[in-house]
Amino acid sequence: MAASILFGNAEKCFEHLGREAFGKGDGLYCNGTFDSILCWPATKAGEVVRQKCPRLRGLDPNRLSERRCGLDGYWLGKYQNETSNTNGWTNYTGCYIPEVWDVYSKMFVDKPEATKLALKSIAYGTRTMEIVGLTISLVSLLISSFVFLYFRSLKCHRTRIHKNLFGAMIIQVVIRLLLYIDQFVSQQESQYLMVDGRLSVITSIPSLCKTVYSLLEYSKTVCFMWMFLEGFYLHNMIVVSVFSGNPNYKLYYLLGWGSPIVSTGVWATVMIFYSESSCWLSYYFFPYIWIMDGQRLAVIVINLTFLFNIMRILITKLRESHTNEAETLR
Repeated sequence: MAASILFGNAEKCFEHLGREAFGKGDGLYCNGTFDSILCWPATKAGEVVRQKCPRLRGLDPNRLSERRCGLDGYWLGKYQNETSNTNGWTNYTGCYIPEVWDVYSKMFVDKPEATKLALKSIAYGTRTMEIVGLTISLVSLLISSFVFLYFRSLKCHRTRIHKNLFGAMIIQVVIRLLLYIDQFVSQQESQYLMVDGRLSVITSIPSLCKTVYSLLEYSKTVCFMWMFLEGFYLHNMIVVSVFSGNPNYKLYYLLGWGSPIVSTGVWATVMIFYSESSCWLSYYFFPYIWIMDGQRLAVIVINLTFLFNIMRILITKLRESHTNEAETLR
């Protein structure tokens, strides 16, 4: 078994292999080759060469990829005993982490080529739409935040809560765009992206990758908590007159920015101990995500309760009064 050799292009690959790119002269060899991801040394006819899987999105670098050299000195293709006069085929199927392989097998295994191309086209189109939407959202959020900060006449308790919600949304959108750009970069076969034989992207650095995904989930939960606080503030202003004074912002900040730290910390700790993936690329397939989603779902249920109660109070007041105040409420 050889160590993973990732160089980014064929020139660097053959420069590394040197004379051994064409075997050792004591028999028939498959020439060294570059499969656009890994660099493979010359291999004796009839033998199998293995390398550790590359540190790429959805792959486990602790598993093995392999290539087979045919008896005629040509690399074998994808199907049994199929030889190729070119690069042959590298078997990366054993590299996928279980969650990614499950999705991949459902979408692509035993599917006609036309169906595979259509599914890939849909996936790329969906991701493009998502990036465009996130970019528009980011611009809109920045403009809205500027308006709230610049115009003093808009300063009030409600807009103060809005600004915190917008801040959390901006953090989430920026992290998402950063991850999507990183995914695009990781697919490029450029020597300029290599550091010590590895792609210098987020998904190739396990600790950084896990930290970024933890920040993403934290920012999402912060958004939900500030949405809860918006609903809580509005509900108290309309329904519970005893709370109609100034909000306790220390409590608001503790709930909005502080409480998500606890749930995110618990989730990240569980993932560290129970996930075998070097980067939590498919963490939504794990049941542990309910540590985060449970809190968010509770916020949605509570806010719906606030909404229905507010509507109940307003409709009751409208039915009981025919004054100008009732017209204002309408």
